[in-house]
Amino acid sequence: MNVKNLSTLLWFLAGWSGFGLLVGFMDLPTSWALLGGLVTAAVVRWDPTGLLWNRPVTTRRVRPIEELAAELDGQAAPSAAGERAGL
Repeated sequence: MNVKNLSTLLWFLAGWSGFGLLVGFMDLPTSWALLGGLVTAAVVRWDPTGLLWNRPVTTRRVRPIEELAAELDGQAAPSAAGERAGL
């Protein structure tokens, strides 16, 4: 179970308890407490502001070693040839 699922469950329980207390004080239908817990959990899971959960970042491109080696050879060849010619 990952952190997002666990926190959704815990926020559901906290919302249900908190709204249950509020519903009890205001003498409202008890099903509203369950609805309050569901809404709280949905808002935490959805995270409309983006403050709770990191947005997926673009994946890093892994370059093949052959491409990197060819680029390094291309950079090193002119400088090495220049040094040899100057000697």
